[in-house]
Amino acid sequence: MKITSERWSLLAQKLQNQNRESHIRSFRDFIKLSHMVDKYLDAKLSSDGINRTQRYIVLSILSKCGYMTPSEITRRTIRILDTINKSIDSLEKMGITKSSSSKKDRRIRKVILTEKGLDLAEKTLPARQLAFSQAMDCFTKEELMIFQSLSKRLTEHIVRLMENDSNESKKSFSFISPDELYDYPLDTMTKD
Repeated sequence: MKITSERWSLLAQKLQNQNRESHIRSFRDFIKLSHMVDKYLDAKLSSDGINRTQRYIVLSILSKCGYMTPSEITRRTIRILDTINKSIDSLEKMGITKSSSSKKDRRIRKVILTEKGLDLAEKTLPARQLAFSQAMDCFTKEELMIFQSLSKRLTEHIVRLMENDSNESKKSFSFISPDELYDYPLDTMTKD
């Protein structure tokens, strides 16, 4: 068996020391929780035949009670426009959404739910409610309020950090206000 180099050992020790810091450990736990939530939602909500991005689109349009443009959906789902357009195209092929051009500006694509889309939403909402309720039923009402407050504060802080970081982050997140992140009923804020 090969003995690790001194550099390897020093870096491993540095990693172990970092992991002992409460801020690092807490954020690692948060990341682990995020991955668990992804797996949980995939298991609980995948029976409707659409992926998470497509479900975000359906729920976003439903929550708006009308049409949405791909740009609006991009802002709400924190996904890139190309991903949203591909997902909308797939939803249209399934008959769940329908698109039309704006009469004022033909470049603007208006996306609405079809009857089949409303049927899907009607089927999805009870499963979503059950999955969300079961996931959070380990907390008291007081703990839920604390959890919501801490989650919102962390989200706002991360958005501010990203706005202050690189040009790429600014380009990706310049349209997000912390309040906007709480204006819609999405499953999670993670990527597929």
